[in-house]
Amino acid sequence: MKRTNKAKEINYLIEQWKQGVEEFKPNELKINGFDLSKDIIEIGNFRLKLNTWGKYSISIIDNNKDLNNILISEKTKAFKYFQTLLKKSKTKISPNDLLDFNLNDRIKYLQIGNIEIIDNSTPFSRLIKRELDIQISDTNKNSDGKWKNNSINYKNVIKVLQEFQITNFNKITEVKVNKLLEDHFRKYFENAHKSKGGSDSLYDLVIGDNDFVIEIKMSKAIKTASGRQKASGQIKQYISEYDVKNFMLLIVGDKEDKQNEKVQYLENEVINDYNCFYYFLEFE
Repeated sequence: MKRTNKAKEINYLIEQWKQGVEEFKPNELKINGFDLSKDIIEIGNFRLKLNTWGKYSISIIDNNKDLNNILISEKTKAFKYFQTLLKKSKTKISPNDLLDFNLNDRIKYLQIGNIEIIDNSTPFSRLIKRELDIQISDTNKNSDGKWKNNSINYKNVIKVLQEFQITNFNKITEVKVNKLLEDHFRKYFENAHKSKGGSDSLYDLVIGDNDFVIEIKMSKAIKTASGRQKASGQIKQYISEYDVKNFMLLIVGDKEDKQNEKVQYLENEVINDYNCFYYFLEFE
């Protein structure tokens, strides 16, 4: 098997693929610069294989890449185009929609982001018109792959927190942590923000439409009796005066602070007395 990466030959194969060619006579390849010394030729993302009829069949090597050997996950323009179609309530696309972005139009299944394209056509339906189905892969998420408001729950919040890392604890402030966490959560949820004003101006981080509220405290501010009492009183006020569906106290600190008596007292108070969620974010 011989593998090459010649741009001229690759462009030729792309054009032939787009025209629906499935096999080549040896002379067709030879006059276009192909070395036919091997029965199998791999060039770019194409494989040419000599079949029993003396012709070279063409196929795709990696279905996670396009005709130009570029990862489908990196096809930003294609992704935005398919996003737009979904927003317009389109459920069917033409194979040409894939070819316009040098995507494999002969594939049975293709996923890009949280969008999947499926070929559910039958031999009979293809005689009339071949169409591909386009839909959201995970219906709990939007086309960007971010959780929708109706998927906001403790389990998903914890998943996101476990993906968050923080360093240089001694130099970081609560305000900085708040901003870092907001940016992090916005990668996973379609609606996550710091306080904007109004009743939610009290909260450090709001996910969804007050579906989940997170109050952030640095452990060093809790290690004194006055600091613990202040935090406790603040949380009690929040849950008694405002409509909060799910409230979490997030403490940020090091491993030693996690075992601090005042910190553990507040943890027990939040969980058992206030019936709220608690999470200790340990810095790296």
